[in-house]
Amino acid sequence: MVWLKYLLVYLLLASLVEEINSVRDDNGQCIWYDTCGQDPLTDKTLNCVYNGPAKQLNGTTGLKILQKYCPSLYTGRETKTCCSTNQLKFLEKEMVLPYQILGRCHACYQNFVNMYCYMTCDPHQSDFLGVNSSNGSQITAINYTISTEFAYGMYNCCRNVMIASTKKRALGILCGRSAKDCTPEILLDFIGDRRNGETPFGINFNITDDIVPFGNRTLKPLKRPLIPCKSTIHKAVTKMDFTAKDSRVREEKKHFVSHYGPMHRREQVIIRRAGYHPRVKHNKPPPAAGVDYFDPIFDREFMHQVLALQNDISELTARFKNETVSLDDVCLKPPVLLNTCYDPLPQWNNNCSIYSPLQYYQNSHYNLDKEKWDEYHFFVLADYLDHFLLCVETSGGLINDVLGLSCTGTFGLHVHPWLVLDGITGHGDYNNATAHVLTFVLNNQSNIMDPAKVTAWEKEFIDFMRNYKNPNMTISFSSQ
Repeated sequence: MVWLKYLLVYLLLASLVEEINSVRDDNGQCIWYDTCGQDPLTDKTLNCVYNGPAKQLNGTTGLKILQKYCPSLYTGRETKTCCSTNQLKFLEKEMVLPYQILGRCHACYQNFVNMYCYMTCDPHQSDFLGVNSSNGSQITAINYTISTEFAYGMYNCCRNVMIASTKKRALGILCGRSAKDCTPEILLDFIGDRRNGETPFGINFNITDDIVPFGNRTLKPLKRPLIPCKSTIHKAVTKMDFTAKDSRVREEKKHFVSHYGPMHRREQVIIRRAGYHPRVKHNKPPPAAGVDYFDPIFDREFMHQVLALQNDISELTARFKNETVSLDDVCLKPPVLLNTCYDPLPQWNNNCSIYSPLQYYQNSHYNLDKEKWDEYHFFVLADYLDHFLLCVETSGGLINDVLGLSCTGTFGLHVHPWLVLDGITGHGDYNNATAHVLTFVLNNQSNIMDPAKVTAWEKEFIDFMRNYKNPNMTISFSSQ
């Protein structure tokens, strides 16, 4: 019966270990707590060495900051953390610059902030943090072990975020080099280096999915949920014709099928400017110097005329079985994108899918006329063409801080320039486009919509376009 004795001892020890781990999981373990003065060389605040359980965060100030910046760590009035209110105040101060750079993309910014939240306050921070060096009670360098999924997920969410004032990618600042040369490793190396002038103590980021030996213990890579930049859209599969892989027709079809499925119809209007007109001259906003030139279709008055035509089409109605059929009755609405990087319209957005360059101005004559001048009214700091360049040079619906305009269309999706412009001769050469393209997406699902109703509105569209006249425009249109 000796084996029974050992079995009982084993079960007792296993129960004890489980109880210890349970207590540790509840209370957490820290590597620091509170601040210990400033580094005499940098005047940056340093944290105090502390090897013990997480402490209850007392005081409304600290709890409010934690709830605002680190909501995933806030559990109510009795929240336990490895950070004090002083550390949270410092965190709040340090997040001002990242907000200025990344704040237009909520998911990117929050994922970036969360990385610092977990480092600063997570009640189990000793799982993935270790003290590399200290000066007495002051911590001067740490090791931060972070999972590949978290590091690359945060990076990928931020990689295309643009800075409105410079029209350049934000990672160019955070990486300390050109954004095109940035990688997750380079990004974390730079922001963890004290020589960047912002980091108060050295942070040695270690991107890995393996357990890392560290002194007499091990570090487990940080694994936490990421806020998704873009929700996944189901892409319907459809057979493409023997069209060139990079042709405009093929790319258009791929885009519309992926967003609306194969059962849709498109009414399209292509608008060029009639006659000869000089190119539109546009002074670059200060502090930049020089001039940009645009094709005559970008003349503001001409764009107002295009918008007027678009609105006329949007307001067309037809008669069908003694009822009035509007575009809103037969159009397709976009799939709802929640928790996306570029903050589309909320889920109750019920606007028709209309692809147009005027969507960069939310189909508003008022927005098209918006300008921002310097305080002495000497220089235009931003106008409709600056906003156009910002919108076409990014992959998502940014906010133009200068004009207070979004790039997102009224139907909640970003409008890719290659879908709404024609005559583009080279990649990114959007200011030389020679035509505006308007596309109205209609519902062609017979189980949802009576096809005859769609056809009735479509006939009204065709009749309208055949009779439409504007001496300033050369128009072609199609109905499919």
